[in-house]
Amino acid sequence: MNMLLPSRQPHKGTFQEWSRQEEHCEWINGVIYHKAAPPSTYHQYASTQLLLKLNAFFKGKGCVVFPAPTDVFFSQDYNYDEPDHVVIPDLSVICNKSQITKERIHGAPTLIVEVLSPSTAFKDYNYKKDLYQRFGVQEYWIVDAQNKSVTIVSLQEDGTYGYFYRHFSEHDTLISDTYPELHIDLSDDIFLSLP
Repeated sequence: MNMLLPSRQPHKGTFQEWSRQEEHCEWINGVIYHKAAPPSTYHQYASTQLLLKLNAFFKGKGCVVFPAPTDVFFSQDYNYDEPDHVVIPDLSVICNKSQITKERIHGAPTLIVEVLSPSTAFKDYNYKKDLYQRFGVQEYWIVDAQNKSVTIVSLQEDGTYGYFYRHFSEHDTLISDTYPELHIDLSDDIFLSLP
């Protein structure tokens, strides 16, 4: 019988409980989220292609791109020994190298990319978007690799993502709000096509 163990389901927990987990998991709003089943080939392909594009763009610009699994700690009072939230974005762009420690990232990356999986889509569109907005992630890309699209939200002058979402399909050129010179042709082998 193939069924999930109760411990694999999201459940309330403390940071101390999160830190005792033997696998990579996230801790958002006091809930521990275990990583889902292995990501699809669509997910892995898009994540890898975007990592290559972002690495090429940020090379020599003082920013570093980290792929998953790299923990990002968020703390309202900058106490990273006991943070308020822990996430593992698919890609994180860090432009303040003082945020980088040997084990993790402390504070908001400048840009975060999440590639959707069926089991994480709700969390990525809702909980994570709200968290990233609250802690000042300048730009958030939500990538739907199977449907070949990217949605971008960016912090506005009022410190929120507002209601303005930019949507790019597989035939578009993605243009970053935070880095206007960052253009990614989405038809250039970003998404996996299967027969």
